[in-house]
Amino acid sequence: MRILAPLFKFLSRSARNRGPQRIRELCLGPRPDSVLITIPGHLGDMVIALPVVLAAASLFPGASLEICLNPAMIEFYRRFLPDAILTPWMPAWFPKRESNVARHWKPRTKRSSYDLVVDLRGELQSGLAACRIGARWRLGLDEFGSSLFYDWAAPFGDGESQQKQLLQPFRLFDADLEAQYPELPEISDDGSRPVIAFATGAGCPSKRWPIAKFAELHHLLKEDAPGYKTRIVGASEDSLWTGAAPDQDWRGRSKASEAFSDLSGAKLLICNDSFYGHLAALFGIPVIVLFSAANDLERWRARGPKAESVQILSTRPECQGCRQRVCDHLRCLEDIGVQDVLRAARRLLVLNGPESESIK
Repeated sequence: MRILAPLFKFLSRSARNRGPQRIRELCLGPRPDSVLITIPGHLGDMVIALPVVLAAASLFPGASLEICLNPAMIEFYRRFLPDAILTPWMPAWFPKRESNVARHWKPRTKRSSYDLVVDLRGELQSGLAACRIGARWRLGLDEFGSSLFYDWAAPFGDGESQQKQLLQPFRLFDADLEAQYPELPEISDDGSRPVIAFATGAGCPSKRWPIAKFAELHHLLKEDAPGYKTRIVGASEDSLWTGAAPDQDWRGRSKASEAFSDLSGAKLLICNDSFYGHLAALFGIPVIVLFSAANDLERWRARGPKAESVQILSTRPECQGCRQRVCDHLRCLEDIGVQDVLRAARRLLVLNGPESESIK
């Protein structure tokens, strides 16, 4: 479908030209009483989108708010948006590795029509789906020519954070609207030593720091910070290094909607560019993200309410921004040294915890 994007952008010129007048009518009129929001379906994207949806909910108090999302994250969203209607939707074109839920072109929404539909996917397919839902107004993001299907579409692309781009449609109602970060839910802990957690998985091979380097880093941190215990989190199939195992192996312990419990007691998470990195940043847990060159750093980096607690380590090879899922050299991650990560870990542990005296 991306191949057709230039054609759809050409066809959507008239829609873009009439957009400013339509938007003036929307902003001058009464606030919508019924709002439908479709959000990106990958797990990390849904973590990024949560502060945006929380901000959007504050714009429409008393309105009926419905959100279409990956069913794997419904319980997660329900904790922070208890009054919203959460509709499971796995689009027909979505990668099957994410879920076994049946896929449909059009979301099975609870209502037949809405005052306002906001599509935050920015895809041709989601724009088409939004067009098939009854609505007085349709807003969206134009990444691949999808503005043909909306009354107004915000530009979408690399160079700006994903979160700011997702906020654009809602800033029509409040130009100063900012993301709203939730508080970390109550998580039971056993009261033992604080934790350094590792998440070795990622959505594709081109985002995974070599497992041997994780093993070496683990060994050095066990010597460097004896006051901490170590834990590995993530999917059950994620690789674990050879040699000394972490104190806790929590892989496959929880569903995506419960994954924040894997970070209980964690004073530091070290991970690839993945769902867990975004999750830790969202709740202000210190995190080191080993970021590959596959994606645009400024757009996709983990962000949260405590900027000083998010450390991104990356290199800038000639192939930066390749968007490859599989790489035959992985130079961007190979060039991130274990000592570089160790120094970043020392700094964050000292800055974020009373146990800093246990750091050598």
